[in-house]
Amino acid sequence: MKSIAIFKRYKPLLSLLIFGFFCLIIKEQISDLNYQEVVLSLSTIKQQNIFWAIIYTLACYSIMANYDLIAFRHLNYKLDNFKSITTAFSSYSISNNTGFALLIGGGIRYYFYSYYGVPNQIIAQIILMSNFNFWLGFVTLGGITFTIKPIVIPTILQTSLITVRPIGIILLLCFFLYIYASCKQKNLEIKGKKLIIPSWRISSNLIVIAFLDRAIAALVLFTLLPAQNNISYGDFFSIYFLAVHAGIMSHIPGGIGIFEAVIIYLLPQTINTTEVLGSLIAFRTIYYLLPLAIACILIVIHEIRKKDLANY
Repeated sequence: MKSIAIFKRYKPLLSLLIFGFFCLIIKEQISDLNYQEVVLSLSTIKQQNIFWAIIYTLACYSIMANYDLIAFRHLNYKLDNFKSITTAFSSYSISNNTGFALLIGGGIRYYFYSYYGVPNQIIAQIILMSNFNFWLGFVTLGGITFTIKPIVIPTILQTSLITVRPIGIILLLCFFLYIYASCKQKNLEIKGKKLIIPSWRISSNLIVIAFLDRAIAALVLFTLLPAQNNISYGDFFSIYFLAVHAGIMSHIPGGIGIFEAVIIYLLPQTINTTEVLGSLIAFRTIYYLLPLAIACILIVIHEIRKKDLANY
């Protein structure tokens, strides 16, 4: 417990150090770049690719919204699907940009669901399940991806591991333990709150959603990459998966800097770095800022309706 308390106390400093480390990696990779060329590289992205990236993004966030639908079904609580979907969409859109999904995403859910009359106990379960589902997806897909398509660990990290395959095997073992708990209907207790592990039927639905969520998110950036690249989607997915979760675990808002550093460092050097940076800027705009703007509009509309109803 003491070690956990120390970790929580110094977590902001640790995040800052991680951010600084990856900034050094980015600086090393882009030190010779002309920033005007990076801006110009945005114009080389085909409009057709931008269109499909937007479609994939909207599809991805719509799929993520199903986490809450399944959670309500699991808890046997009925709520209008539109209310659940818009709440989950807003929660993920904002927390993806700010980081701290449990705090920020949970706050957005409480803001909406409490207004809709959902009991606090149910809201707490929904928040716990939404975060649990994220880790379930990470363990499942991380185990499969890192085992089948292992990434070579950069020498700059100075680790004894050559690839991430051992990490993938450990994650797969954790996944099988979860399957056992799910089949036996075992429960977990997190910070004094009991989390009822979903049945295998519901768990399998969550795993499918987690796969589609991350697969389509990776497809957004893959679509925006330079046309002349020599990397398959399967190999790219491994890089993307590692990059996005490294960003999340760093607790840096939106994983900014961390995500870009991992992508640039691990992509084949034959791909033009200038054009990759342009693709990453486009990705940030489409996958992060566009849903954020939509979420803000939804919240404004919600507030206007609240005031209109209060005036009657």
